[in-house]
Order: sequence, then C-alpha cells, then structure tokens
Amino acid sequence: MRAAVLYSPFKIKIEEKPILKINSGEVLIKTKAAAICGSDVRLYRGEKKANLPRTIGHEFSGEVVSVGKQIKSIHCGDRVTIQPVISCGSCTNCRKGKTNICLKRKVIGYDYEGGFAEYIRIPKEGISNICVLPKTVSYEIGALAEPYAACLNGIKKLFLEKLDSVLVIGTGPIGLMLIQLIRNFGVDQIFVSDPLTERLEISLKFGADYTINPTEIKLSKFVLEKRHGLGFDKVVITAGKPDLLGELLEVVNKGGIINIFAGCPPNSIVRINPNHIHYGEITVNGSESSTVDQMKEILTMMEKEKINPELLITQKFSLEQIEQAIKCKAENKILKPLIVL
Repeated sequence: MRAAVLYSPFKIKIEEKPILKINSGEVLIKTKAAAICGSDVRLYRGEKKANLPRTIGHEFSGEVVSVGKQIKSIHCGDRVTIQPVISCGSCTNCRKGKTNICLKRKVIGYDYEGGFAEYIRIPKEGISNICVLPKTVSYEIGALAEPYAACLNGIKKLFLEKLDSVLVIGTGPIGLMLIQLIRNFGVDQIFVSDPLTERLEISLKFGADYTINPTEIKLSKFVLEKRHGLGFDKVVITAGKPDLLGELLEVVNKGGIINIFAGCPPNSIVRINPNHIHYGEITVNGSESSTVDQMKEILTMMEKEKINPELLITQKFSLEQIEQAIKCKAENKILKPLIVL
C-alpha cells in the first residue's frame, strides 16, 4: 500500500508498505478521502509535534475491509469516518464525558498512523470512535466531519441565543464552517472579520451578514460608527493571534462570551484589562477537538443538508501530490485540499 510518511520538517515521502494486518480487536479501513488541516501544515513545518516518522492525517473517511473477531459493532463494507482523539476512558475528564480533553489522550495522525495512506488500522481502544456515514453522505463530505465537529464543539461553548449578534474572527475553512453552523442556531446577525477581501466575499456565501476588514476599520471604530456603540454578544477567534483578545474584550457586550478556537504560538502571553471581564461578566473559554457524539451530530446535519461542506472542497489531489496540497493550504491558495484515493 502507499502511504505519505513525514520523517522530519519539510520531509515527507510516498512509500510502498505491506498492507496492515489486524488482530482480533482491530479494524482495517481502506481510505477513500482525506482532508488537509491547518495542523497538518504545522506538522509539516515542524511547528507541532508528533511521534515521527509518522503517516499523518486525521480527517478522513473510508470503507471497512477487515474486522477483528471480537468486533461486533462494525462490519465489512461499512462506510465510515472516525473521531481521531482516542481517549483512555478512565481519567477524570473522560468520566465527565470530556473525552476530547482526555488527560492520557492519543491522536490518530500523531501517535497512531494517520489517514494519508491507502489503508489505516484502527486499534482496539479506538473502535468506539468509528462513525458510520449516512447513505446520502459521500466519502468526500464524510472526510470533513471531523473539522465540522470541532467547530460544533466551539459553538456549544458560546451558548447561542436567538437575539445574539455573533462575530467570527478569521474566514479560513474553520471560520467558514463556523458561519454555516451558527446560521443553524437562528442567531440575529453574523459578522466576520478578516484582512483578506476575497475571503470576506466568500464568507457571505456561507451565511455571514456583514463583513469587516480590520485593515480598513478597527473593530472598536466599527462598533462606534456602524453599530452605534453596540458590541457583539458572542465572539469566536479562529486566528492564532493572542493580541486579539485584548481588543475583543473592548467590543464584546456585557454578559458576552469569547471562545478561543485557534491555538496560538507556544509561550504566547497576553496583556488584558481584567476589569472588562469582571464588570462586564464576560466569559472567555476555549475549545479543543470534539467528542464522538458531536461528530455523530454533524453527520446527521450533513444527512439533512443543514450544512454544505461541498463549498469548501475547491481542489482535489492524489496521494502523490500531498506535498503540493500542503503547500497550497499553507499559502491560502485554496480552502480545503482533499486527497482522493
């Protein structure tokens, strides 16, 4: 089988390997589609750590082709995707249902071989993470269930209400997915902020109501002049720029919530005025990955066409073109590169 193996920063090779063998508690999946995430780009650059050498990739779908004798819940021929965070099931967070932030978690594409290969083996401890695709959801759409589920997790941290005005910072793929999902919660208005005019125009197709280019007008000035001093009820940050938090605390309404969705560079330090949080009763939280239940919720939304992931798939690549696809993603040339096998 062919696999894309990352050996070190900027060194990824397509290799021919024996098809993986499974034991009685494992499942073998033939990969059909795998999407490239921003974290894959950071792995490629050496900005994130994984146990290398490693076949990376954690957003994928495929067909089950071999099932261990102990497995009763999954069958050969099933069309599936998987939540890549494999939890221990016994730590404090797991017992609270917060499996996405398991204290002993391991992740496919980081600690286990990932989806940028013709076949992927799911270990016994990850079987419960496998989600069957609805009949109407294609492999290509199913490969995007993981990032959409991560977005859903972030949205749940916002506790959206019908009269809310929501500000999304950043219109990369994550920002655009968030816009689509937020629209399903019936909020009043969705604002987006991004310095790229082209991306702002795209965001309108995903459901945004208003766009803000911060290179043309500061958020504080926008609130003062365009909103008559009225800020935003909920804010989600999809850009890894720590300095944004201080600015956003000045434009979020009292009782508002700010969700930090994007990771920032290591050792980032932020200077803020805590009085904004104290006197305004503002909540600042974070979100990381998703749970299996959230992924199943996303698959139901895909089945019912509540979201339109096809808008994100602007270019497809073969496995041999993976380095080209990663570079296109890094340079913001395309939204969501998809590896089709």
